Amino acid sequence: MKKISILMTSFLVITLSLLTSCDNDHYGPAPVDVTANYSNKLSNPNPNLILTYNGETMIGKSVDFSTVTGETAIVTLYDILPGEKELKMVSIPLSGDEEGYSFSGNGMGENTLTSFRYEGRVTKGQLTLNISNLQMGNAELWANTYKLPTVINGIKRIVVGDIWGDEYTWQEVDGQVLNASCYFYADIEASESGATTQTWGNAIQNILSYILPQVLQDITLRADGNITASYSNEPLSGLDMETIFGFLSVPLTQDMITPHIANRKYIPSPKGFANWHQKNDKFILKLNLANIISQIASDKHIDANIINAIIDAISQMDPMKLKELLTTLNQSLNNDTLGFLININDTSFKALFNWLTTGIPMLVTSKEGHTHIYLDKEEFTPIAKLLPDLSPLVISMLPEDMQALGSIISAFLDGISKAFLSPQKIEFGLELVQSNKK
Repeated sequence: MKKISILMTSFLVITLSLLTSCDNDHYGPAPVDVTANYSNKLSNPNPNLILTYNGETMIGKSVDFSTVTGETAIVTLYDILPGEKELKMVSIPLSGDEEGYSFSGNGMGENTLTSFRYEGRVTKGQLTLNISNLQMGNAELWANTYKLPTVINGIKRIVVGDIWGDEYTWQEVDGQVLNASCYFYADIEASESGATTQTWGNAIQNILSYILPQVLQDITLRADGNITASYSNEPLSGLDMETIFGFLSVPLTQDMITPHIANRKYIPSPKGFANWHQKNDKFILKLNLANIISQIASDKHIDANIINAIIDAISQMDPMKLKELLTTLNQSLNNDTLGFLININDTSFKALFNWLTTGIPMLVTSKEGHTHIYLDKEEFTPIAKLLPDLSPLVISMLPEDMQALGSIISAFLDGISKAFLSPQKIEFGLELVQSNKK
């Protein structure tokens, strides 16, 4: 019996040693010491997340890291990949040492089919994570640099009324705009209503296609989801009331545009202000409000507490709180765009807020080398309803000698709004062509 007892004791000691050895195989801190939410949001007084996105520092984000055994982990990314509000990655192998755990692997977005590479390191109180090699779903189709097209005029079938305004017919008319940087299509009938929509639609297409080349040179949809552009912040040229109202009857031509863009300087926009992704066969454009507002405020040295509260309101999807905070912010900034936002009615602000925070769903079609990125009737309706409220903002952007014509501008926008709401089908957006720029 004594020998059996000694053997049993020896067996237990060996078994416990093996179990203890297995428990320490991860060679890392206690799992409870590193399981946490890590954040670099501006509202976090002690940021503990170092995050890079394709080599660029990304702020205002949070990541959950969780491990039970120290051998595998669950990592949850919150609103880091475009179109992925919450992306959970499970069973990630860990490699531990005395200070922490390292991990790496390849991931895939659940909603957008975005592929990416991740590499991370977690220690007690800090998570470092690098997201790289991003390839958005449909990047092979959409990721490219696009420039604005040259205006092309030719024969187009349009609604024409007789001189008494009693009869409207479809006619082939030469000199019409066939291609321009602003894309517009409306399904109209040969009627007075159809002719009105056509007149206002052609006018806004002409005006925007006249202005856009002065503001924008090209747009790049990057494979990693970032959107950048070459833009000009120089004052608009050749813009007066005669030109604007002339477009109600005279089609735009490239010769009207060329003199005003010949010597303009264009500069590259920073990354991180806008991104794109695919969802349900739609192109989703999303602005990074946190980054944009932070940039505006940093230039003016605004109180960080206000900025933190604004970013929290955005992340918590609280439009009315955001409107209140923007009102406070604009007391210091006196920014025309912010002034417009805080003065529109609550219903319009909520609709706009939803667009800006969840993204603007657009359709993409290509024909004969031209790419159309546009809103359909359902998505364009909120903008059409908002147009009359845009008067103060539009007037503030015009040359000083034109700002006295506020009532005319208001009537102009009101007419466009009504004309754009009447058709059953409408498409409104950008027309682009692929650029050779790399």
